[in-house]
Amino acid sequence: MRPKVGVVFIGTNKYVNFFPKWKQAVDDHFLNECDKTLVAFSDGNVPEFNADHVVVFNVPPVVWPEATLYRYKFVNEALNSGELPDLDYIFYLDGDLFPVQ
Repeated sequence: MRPKVGVVFIGTNKYVNFFPKWKQAVDDHFLNECDKTLVAFSDGNVPEFNADHVVVFNVPPVVWPEATLYRYKFVNEALNSGELPDLDYIFYLDGDLFPVQ
């Protein structure tokens, strides 16, 4: 059975614009032997949020360092919301980290 993983993206303010490139890189090059659910926390919207394997949580606009300080708060709230599928593992990748292989 393939592991089920969640990959977390936090994109508030201008960082929401990183999501399309981030999603493509994660889809193409990160944990391809796993079933992935992308978990996006954002105060904005991009068309790529509408993909089948993306779960979006709206968060208030925050700036650095709040976005990084609140990452575990956001993830914990998502886990307790009941809106995520059953996951074996959760990974956090910075919004400007793009896997290449």
